[in-house]
Amino acid sequence: MEKKRRLSPGVKQFEIESSKNEHYQLMLSVPDKEVPIEGFPVFYVLDGNAFFHTIREMVRVQSHKPDKTGVVPMVIVGLGHPTEKDFDPAYRIRDYTFPIKNGKVPPQFSDYENGQAEAFANFIESEVKPLISEYVSINTQKQALFGHSLGGLFVLYSLFNYPGSFQRYVACSPSLWWDDRGIYRFFERWQNRIKRTTTDTRIFMAAGSLERDFMREDVRRLADRFAEWSPSLFSVYHEAEGENHISAVHSVISKILRFVSS
Repeated sequence: MEKKRRLSPGVKQFEIESSKNEHYQLMLSVPDKEVPIEGFPVFYVLDGNAFFHTIREMVRVQSHKPDKTGVVPMVIVGLGHPTEKDFDPAYRIRDYTFPIKNGKVPPQFSDYENGQAEAFANFIESEVKPLISEYVSINTQKQALFGHSLGGLFVLYSLFNYPGSFQRYVACSPSLWWDDRGIYRFFERWQNRIKRTTTDTRIFMAAGSLERDFMREDVRRLADRFAEWSPSLFSVYHEAEGENHISAVHSVISKILRFVSS
């Protein structure tokens, strides 16, 4: 018998096939509020299998009194994969990474397809966003993207290669080690563009203090580079004291929600 996830009230779940015949699970939560004239802000959550319900519940509870919590009602979209696993490495390596150019694929990932970040970004922009807009009015000037680990790497890839697709970017413990820190080749090209723009782009980065030294240092180093671009770019870095690679996410969610609400 096929297992089906139990959904919370007010949550819709879709199975969607992309134009490239890849399958995904989308989870959608719409605030039980009157739709603003300009539409609702929207928060896209990568690794939706793992993080959608937690983030959705925290938004639901805190957005009842936004004047006190700083969290506004928003649409939550979980971008998940067709699996019962919270994290499936085969899907994550395929969708969240860019092609290897400088380094090598780590042995534990060598059996998986990789480097399809461009296709996944196009899928979000040309297929997912229009689908969500069929269900609810969206404020296209208040769109945020969240990712953790490899998902955080994809958030940065999206920022550097598709500027304007989102206005708020959240990268928790991003896997900057991929392709021997190959994300910097996109950063260098992007930073020349950001000098010439006044777009309201904001970036939140976080890591746990108990993560491996090189991971914390990588994130802090990139956060420092972002900080050099203020005020044309607003960035925040937070190191979660006493938290590890996974627990860091849950410890900073309230901060993230206030950030994307701003």
